[in-house]
Amino acid sequence: MFELVSVHIPKCGGASLGRILERRYGWRLHLEYPAPVYPWDRRLRSTIRRSLRNILPPRAIHGHFPASKYQGREMMVVIRDPLEIRISRYHYARRMHDRFRIIANDDWRDAIKLDLIEYISLPFPDLSQFLDIPRERFSFVGRMDHFEKDMRHLSEWLSVPYTEVKINTNPDGRYEIQDDWRRRYEVENASEVALYRRFTE
Repeated sequence: MFELVSVHIPKCGGASLGRILERRYGWRLHLEYPAPVYPWDRRLRSTIRRSLRNILPPRAIHGHFPASKYQGREMMVVIRDPLEIRISRYHYARRMHDRFRIIANDDWRDAIKLDLIEYISLPFPDLSQFLDIPRERFSFVGRMDHFEKDMRHLSEWLSVPYTEVKINTNPDGRYEIQDDWRRRYEVENASEVALYRRFTE
């Protein structure tokens, strides 16, 4: 059992969160990410961590996986409005394809071939594929809409010095969400919206 299991929902500040966790756990933080979206420097650090496991067994884990996959004395996650996640994933997938010709999965393939309205109208488990255990199991639930405040609180909770976090933001700036986008999204993703509300009540 890990001391801490940190579920990183994509496009929810996970890189910044990982830096705070590294200050607490150092080489004893295990990172679990699919290879296509895993930057080379993080892959290298992960390889070093794996080689050190027999000497320094991991005490915490952070990455893209369902919350039920690992047991932890403490569980944590940062969440975001699921429609904002969809829009962010759309633009990120298209940027990665335009710059590096990367298509990491079928979701990215959809983002490349569809326009934004078609893409956000698809049913997709942005939250539910990660949040598959009850809200009560999480000791810490941060929110992207007050990210810096929550990261200060997290730093205190982990007993590590706080340094200002930089969110990995869209280089083109924030996108204004249109009312009709939200209506179209919610028709196909009502369960995602309900899950977000349960975690933010």
